Amino acid sequence: MSSSLYGQNSQKSWDATQGKYTGKGLPNTRQGKVELKYHNYDVKTGSAKIYYKGSSTTASQGRSTHSSANQSVGENGYVKWARSSGPLHNYIVLHREVDTETPETGKWCISAVESAAVLESDIVIAYINNGTTVRQVWKSDVSYSGGGGGTVVLDAQPHPFQIVKDEANMQIYVREGTVNNVPASTAWAASGSQHYWLRTYPSPIIGTSDGGKNETECWVSIGRVITDTENGKIDVVQHLKHSLWMERFKCGSNSAKYWHSAI
Repeated sequence: MSSSLYGQNSQKSWDATQGKYTGKGLPNTRQGKVELKYHNYDVKTGSAKIYYKGSSTTASQGRSTHSSANQSVGENGYVKWARSSGPLHNYIVLHREVDTETPETGKWCISAVESAAVLESDIVIAYINNGTTVRQVWKSDVSYSGGGGGTVVLDAQPHPFQIVKDEANMQIYVREGTVNNVPASTAWAASGSQHYWLRTYPSPIIGTSDGGKNETECWVSIGRVITDTENGKIDVVQHLKHSLWMERFKCGSNSAKYWHSAI
């Protein structure tokens, strides 16, 4: 992930010897710079419980997993990595880890990893360059919506257009969401594997057929449902997790173009 994907501006570099620390990922006001504490990299968390691997006082280098992240950030809100025990170049990343046996029990974890270990799903908080210079990437608190591992379980963590499964009755439904503040009504399916789509133009409708993008209609994917009736299991892959704002532009005889923004 990069700051440009989230509308963040590049942060001016600073030297770690200036002896300050970040607060909730937000910049301090000292000469307009964000700084990390000397000798140890400190990251202050927000309101969610954050886990990491290591001891009760110092985190270990490398990626935390659901099983290895046995420590949680304490009341002081900090997790520390000893500068001497890690590589000179690494990234502080926030990521969600799930247990493969119980995917609904996800953990938010924080890790210090090298460049090759950064995943597309990671939220990069900061980059440590040469062990002394820090570049802040993410500067705000993070809000999360959706189920662990892409699988939505009943009413866990509700969000617009959420595909909700009811394995007891082998049913699923799609929650209401809006397009340009116009609600698209809920949709039910009794059983079977389905791919759910949202028509954003000319009016919002939830359906199971892809109408594509053309002069008269525009459809976007909500997600897929794979039903295993023999074993009583429903797997959900969620694509859309927000209500949308849609813009349509057509100039003369040119093909219509559509833009979507999450709200």
